[in-house]
Amino acid sequence: MSVSRPQEDQYMHKGLRIQLVEILRGKGIQDENVLEAIGNLPRHFFVDSGLYRQAYDDVDFPIANGRIIGRPYNVARNIELLNLNKYDRVLEIGTGSCYQACVMSEMKAQVFTIENDRELFDMVGYYFFMKSYQSIKRFFGNGFTGIPSFAPFDKILIMPPVKTISPALIEQLKPGGTIVYKDLNRTSQTLIIN
Repeated sequence: MSVSRPQEDQYMHKGLRIQLVEILRGKGIQDENVLEAIGNLPRHFFVDSGLYRQAYDDVDFPIANGRIIGRPYNVARNIELLNLNKYDRVLEIGTGSCYQACVMSEMKAQVFTIENDRELFDMVGYYFFMKSYQSIKRFFGNGFTGIPSFAPFDKILIMPPVKTISPALIEQLKPGGTIVYKDLNRTSQTLIIN
């Protein structure tokens, strides 16, 4: 997949991130660690260069194969619901653009992320900045089987909406751990503490 991406982080982008953080705070995001991570991460690196000026709007953007880079509010809310701590081991089902995983990495979490779309998986591998995120381990395959060899996880974040959570994932969660997912039967996110 050939996509032209910006490779510089200019003062303009930093200013737009400051504005984005204030928008998210105004929409109810309270976790200052989440806001700081979003404020540090150049979101324009994840979108086509033609969209870089809009990269800090609180909207979804298409990436490939009908997938999106999630709007910043949703990313912030997902991570806020996880109640992420430094050095938590997080299993993310659905890497997508890898933006959300990078936000968690900015918060010093160890992220194990699985993507089942080969084109998206390969696309993320070409990001020039991924070498800066050594705490992210990427896997290609069926996320609903988890990664037993790296379990247990402190937190699990399931990106595609689901009707039920796979028992394999629940088995890979530490006692007292947290799962955040979107229930297909409801309109809001669901939080499960094991």
